[in-house]
Amino acid sequence: NKKSEPETEPEILDKIDLGNNILADINDDSLENPKEDTSIPLQISQKLESFKNKRSLEDTTIPSPLKNKSPKKQKTKSTSTATSSNTTTKPKLTPLEQQFIQLKTANKDKILAIRVGYKYKFFGNDAKIASKLLNIMLIPGKMTIDDSLEEDKGFDKFAYCSIPDNRLHIHMKNLLNNGLKIGVVEQLETTAIKSNSENKNKLFQRDLTKVYSIGTYIDDLDYNSATNKRNYGEYIMAINETKSIDFDKKIITDTNDYNSTINNSKIDCKISIAAINLFSGEVYYDEFFDDLTRNELDTRLYHLKPTEILILNSEKISKQTENCINYYKLNNFKKNPNSLRVLKLGKVDSFTNYLNLIKTYLNLNSQGLIKILKNFNPCLQFCCFELIIYLNDFKLSSIFENVKYQKFNELNKDSFLIDSRTLKNLEILNNSTNGEVKGSLLWLLDHTSTKFGGRLFKNWLTNPLKNVKEIENRQNSIEFLIDNYN
Repeated sequence: NKKSEPETEPEILDKIDLGNNILADINDDSLENPKEDTSIPLQISQKLESFKNKRSLEDTTIPSPLKNKSPKKQKTKSTSTATSSNTTTKPKLTPLEQQFIQLKTANKDKILAIRVGYKYKFFGNDAKIASKLLNIMLIPGKMTIDDSLEEDKGFDKFAYCSIPDNRLHIHMKNLLNNGLKIGVVEQLETTAIKSNSENKNKLFQRDLTKVYSIGTYIDDLDYNSATNKRNYGEYIMAINETKSIDFDKKIITDTNDYNSTINNSKIDCKISIAAINLFSGEVYYDEFFDDLTRNELDTRLYHLKPTEILILNSEKISKQTENCINYYKLNNFKKNPNSLRVLKLGKVDSFTNYLNLIKTYLNLNSQGLIKILKNFNPCLQFCCFELIIYLNDFKLSSIFENVKYQKFNELNKDSFLIDSRTLKNLEILNNSTNGEVKGSLLWLLDHTSTKFGGRLFKNWLTNPLKNVKEIENRQNSIEFLIDNYN
């Protein structure tokens, strides 16, 4: 007689689940004809009929929102799962990282230092190299811009490291001393100007503004005659070799030539060189014949001390010339062989094609330079052309219009030219232990105060006078300076 309270929704759902479980345990044929199946008790059959009727009743009484609640949740969940799956497979890079990809694609041969506020950042493989050489922390991430490494697939951002902007040039010297080519990317907009423009919410515009290598980086602030890291001016040298089968040995007729002591039968090749010093604005050029020992080439390498060497027609370079360059590298850069940059270039082009190319780099008033180059032999012309093209990447190609051209053999007509073997055996420029300046005769005698004086003294030391009158005049000049200006 007690009036039952209406069932709640959870209770109704529990009963539905219970009915489903009972129905699952009973054969379908038995449900169609329960009276014919004696194995099913009548009480169970009545309960089944009761649950069937109650299910049909509950389907009409349950509100529609309750019926559609579960499918909606499931659909939303699957959509979010699909979205997260797409996000994992195709990570979205930041606008700065997208900008880095564009800059790196156009400058694959450089380590890029990108200004971001008051810091310079290195990304990807550039960051890996910089962090190792500068001993700074590397934030893990992708290394390549094209995901060519299998490890990159586990990251959605680029690896990076950063340095303060006021320490850029200090860190840059360490990178350059390891033979790297550094590109500096600056912001082309300031915060004040950008805040008042229409693009104030967009990324800063950035572009490559400066490029440095060890031979093109000029800094006179770190001069210290007491240190071993003294810089007497780095040369960038281009070398072009012609084998003996390509020329007639009878052309050697000048008895005043420096290497005329070489017998014609021992001549192996003809070598053309052109070297430029960006510190002093001097270009030295020379063409000479050499034997298998490459003593003539070795002598010029030791006197000019190039820190960057461009090898023309590198596919045809002889083993002797290549060994000479490697030997020079091992003896003069023992502490860090990577300090010497050796770039192997392809086949040389024609004079006309070279001329048309460099006219786009030089000013219209460069007829004087073109006239000088036309007086050179073709092999020497190609050396000068390749230097101009190389320096154009550093925006320094115009320097060839305002430099002094001098032949190496005419460096000092009144002096001896000490060959490379003597320079090495007497340790005049470098000690024989680790190849550094410290411990050499140059290090012991050089007490000059400027790089200009240091270069002049080095020239005097490696090209001693042979005329007695000239020696006395130099001694009198030094004595006058000591007595009056010391």
